[in-house]
Amino acid sequence: MAGKSLVFTVIILTAIIFAPTTYAEEEIRLAPPSDTTMPKIEHAPIMEKVKSGKPLVISAKVTDNTKVEEVIVFYRAAEAENFTPLKMKIVAGDRYEAIIPEAVVREPRIEYFIQATDSAGNTIMRGIKISPLTVKVEPPIITKPEEIVSEVEPPDIQIPAPAEGDREEKKFGWGWAVLGAVAIGLVAAGLGGGDGGGGDGNTGSVTVRAPVPETP
Repeated sequence: MAGKSLVFTVIILTAIIFAPTTYAEEEIRLAPPSDTTMPKIEHAPIMEKVKSGKPLVISAKVTDNTKVEEVIVFYRAAEAENFTPLKMKIVAGDRYEAIIPEAVVREPRIEYFIQATDSAGNTIMRGIKISPLTVKVEPPIITKPEEIVSEVEPPDIQIPAPAEGDREEKKFGWGWAVLGAVAIGLVAAGLGGGDGGGGDGNTGSVTVRAPVPETP
């Protein structure tokens, strides 16, 4: 009787001692494996030049086997020392987007990289701090101000054309006057020559008509 009691006691003590260990092993055995899958970033670098002083849109498609926790773009102007983080937002499906402000977008370039993290803490980057992606920035187009055009039209002043007779008198008036003076001189010279010859002096008169030139 005493032997049976001893055996029963040993069985109970053995169960108490080894039961927690057995339970703990079952917990470890039933725990799910840790998530080690990295998120995936799909992003095409911007190849064309952008205008200085214009906002720059950065977009990327980010996926994960469980859940994407956050997507951040880090950017800086070419001469800046540090990158500025900017959280990207979902715009449609798995596509994320962020807008770099226009004050930062200036020549000669913008540098950036994208970082994605999932719910397990796995992090991946597209571009890195020591070798970022770049976008070339060109100076803005400077346009000249429009010339101010007066809305008041100049008065329509018409100068009448001279009459046909006036043109002829202006053109030939002085010529006729000179010819008339020459003719008078020749007649006077001829009359004077007759008196010098001793004969009877014949007197006569010559009338020369010519238009009087207008005073300019």
